Formats: sequence, structure tokens, C-alpha cells
Amino acid sequence: MRWRSLICTALALSAGCSGNVSREKPQDTGKIKEHLVNANKIFVENEAEQISAYQQRHKLDMTTSGTGLRYLIFPHGKDTAYPIAGDTVSVTYQVFLLDGTPCYDTENTPVDFRIGKDDMPRGMEEAIEMMHAGDSSVIILPSHLAYGFTGDGDKIPGNSATIYFLSLKKIAKPE
Repeated sequence: MRWRSLICTALALSAGCSGNVSREKPQDTGKIKEHLVNANKIFVENEAEQISAYQQRHKLDMTTSGTGLRYLIFPHGKDTAYPIAGDTVSVTYQVFLLDGTPCYDTENTPVDFRIGKDDMPRGMEEAIEMMHAGDSSVIILPSHLAYGFTGDGDKIPGNSATIYFLSLKKIAKPE
């Protein structure tokens, strides 16, 4: 009796695999790509509007770079050198989300890192490369220049623009 059930089940399964299996229509990858590109454009436009609204609320007359970094540099330093890739810089910063949520504060403990060599947001490095030792700045990083789609895994969510209050303390050239 048990064998009959197994044989019947096997026959039913094999009959169902007779080639009449319905197959899903392959996705049109061109349409999917177009949809994703359009969705990304909408996200970038919305983020830019949110950043502009933040600037207006806080009366920040900022310059926008070709990458989308918005910055306002307050020159205080007398140094004539700008840091470049490979230089080690010492900075302090406070980081906030656009809604004012505080994320990080290194004001009492400077952070040292090598430009282009350590894992720092590209927008932050871009701003530092326009500063002299002793300068401070306010910068707004769109998400693609900050922590991107995934966030930092701690306090900064994915797809978040960030505001930095940044001071460049010193620049050390490689030996």
C-alpha cells in the first residue's frame, strides 16, 4: 500500500514535468534599467531640494562644486599649502543629518587620516582639499558623497545627506 502511494506520487510529479511548465516571460532589462535611472534622478532631485531648503532655513550662502558638495569656508589659517592625496590631516568635526539629528562630534579629540587612503567620506576629503590649516567650514554632503546607499552602519542611515562643521587643524606631508 505504501509503495503504491509513492509510485503514484512519483508518476504525478513526472507527468507535471512533461515540458508544459509555464515559464515567466524574461524581463526587459532595458526597461528595468530605465526605471532605475529615472528613480535615481527623482531621488537626487528630491535630495537637492531638501539640501537647498536646509540652506535657506539656516541662511547659508554656499558654493556648490561639480560633484554636488556644498561648502562655505571660513579662512583663518595663514598656511599657503592645501592638502593633497597622501597627506595626513588632523581635523575636528561635528556631523548632523538634515533634520538636525546629531551623529558625531570630535571637537575635543582631533581625528588624523590620510587623504585618499583612509575610509572617510569623499565629500569631506573634497572640502578639506580646498582648505588651509586653521580654516573651518560648513559643508553639506549629498548622500553619494557621504555614506551612500547603505549608510555608515551606525548613526547615519542610508541615503542621508549630512552636514559637517569642520576644522582643519594641521597638514603633514608624507616623508
